Amino acid sequence: MPHRLCRALCDSLNVAGASMSLLTHTEARQVLCASGADALRVEELQFESGQGPCMQASEYGSPVVCLDPGEYLSQWPVFGSRLREELPHVALLLALPLTPANTRQPIGAIDLVRHTPWCHGEDPLPAASAAARAVAGILLRRSLQHVGGAQPLPWEPAEMIDAHWGRAQRAAGRLAARRDIDITDALALLRARAFATGRPLPQVCTDLLDELEG
Repeated sequence: MPHRLCRALCDSLNVAGASMSLLTHTEARQVLCASGADALRVEELQFESGQGPCMQASEYGSPVVCLDPGEYLSQWPVFGSRLREELPHVALLLALPLTPANTRQPIGAIDLVRHTPWCHGEDPLPAASAAARAVAGILLRRSLQHVGGAQPLPWEPAEMIDAHWGRAQRAAGRLAARRDIDITDALALLRARAFATGRPLPQVCTDLLDELEG
């Protein structure tokens, strides 16, 4: 279902990629899907840096539109520098809170990625915001019993959800126990290792788990 929703967002909103996550601005963040490599890397960079448009949209409940790549650097220096380095062809990001109808608290966020700017005078926000509200309602109905739980959501592809949530949680837990620190500090260390090596956080977590469990 998450992949069908991402494909529908791409087709209806004329974007190159879409991704969605739950509890986006928290340490319990779960990536549900990404429609392509660019959308997935944008998600990863935001989780690795702890900053970015979808984090802001999820925390404050308002859309975030980045029409100029320079905005990435000024608002989110760490995320922005890596985005420009790894994905220089991304011309526009639009992050939308996943806020179900009749509620004020987002349950997550959607990221939309474009390789070309929108045309002059084009306003994507009304349609995109309406789509995000519809998606939020669907996700809430299908995931309410699992949100914030100890297990990843039971959706396909399970491997991707585990890589971008389960492994990070397990790796942070093992590292915290080994160094006698809390989970937040352990996750910060894993994020720092990902940025220092230029490798995605899921790979760093997989390597650590292999090392500790090998």
